[in-house]
Amino acid sequence: MRRALLCCLLLASCADSADEADDGIDETDVDEPEDLSLQGLDPADDVDLVPVLDDAPPVTDLALLPTQVVYVNFSGPIIYECSSGYCNDAVNRRHHYIRDTFGRHSLDFSSWGTSAQRATVVDFLKSRFSKYRVSFTTTKPTSGEYTMLVISSSAVGPTSLRGKADTDCHATADGQGAFNTIRRDIAFVVRVGGVSSSWVKRYAAHELAHTFGLLHVVSSSDLMHYKSYGYSFTSGSSYDNAHNPAGYRCVAGGTQNEPALLTKALGLK
Repeated sequence: MRRALLCCLLLASCADSADEADDGIDETDVDEPEDLSLQGLDPADDVDLVPVLDDAPPVTDLALLPTQVVYVNFSGPIIYECSSGYCNDAVNRRHHYIRDTFGRHSLDFSSWGTSAQRATVVDFLKSRFSKYRVSFTTTKPTSGEYTMLVISSSAVGPTSLRGKADTDCHATADGQGAFNTIRRDIAFVVRVGGVSSSWVKRYAAHELAHTFGLLHVVSSSDLMHYKSYGYSFTSGSSYDNAHNPAGYRCVAGGTQNEPALLTKALGLK
């Protein structure tokens, strides 16, 4: 039985120094000042486990992986609850969070961002995932599977909630794990009205990485820190047992090699 994790990403201060090996991407980012008034929020509903139906076996030959399409939706889609049970379906715009987290039958998300702010976020995503077989678009694909990343100013869910996504990984008997088995996930970044794009871009990268299978880690230089302090996907940060349910992990060992796992999930260009 495949398992998925829920992650809530909450606003916190930024530390852009790296204290461990990373994926080699330039850490320099020029952006508007941070919104300091939103620092220091404590986590609410940080991580939960949810049941997911078994999927087809993951592709093990990375050369056979298709390009993962990510639709970055700033324009405010309408997303519907599941007809029953669990669902996570960007193409049909249905997600269990609409009912379970936001308490609605459907939710018409507000748009976010100026053209410059949106470009900042998309450029950051492209840079952080530049090595992997993934493409980004701000236009709804007309066919095929895609992941949707909703970025919205809507004030929904708990007041400290800034992002939420199912973590698409599960343990396997060989200890290697399976990643990105659903290629039509929806991830949410919300309550970002008036928030600097330098915050939003890190939320976006963090939540998107959960849909590819990455868990929380303890390093503050890592994008997968539960408050997303960092700017990079690093190769040796310890798992954050306090913010991954019961210390849950998808691969054997105590550290998360994020470039290696993203390669497993997406393949290399």
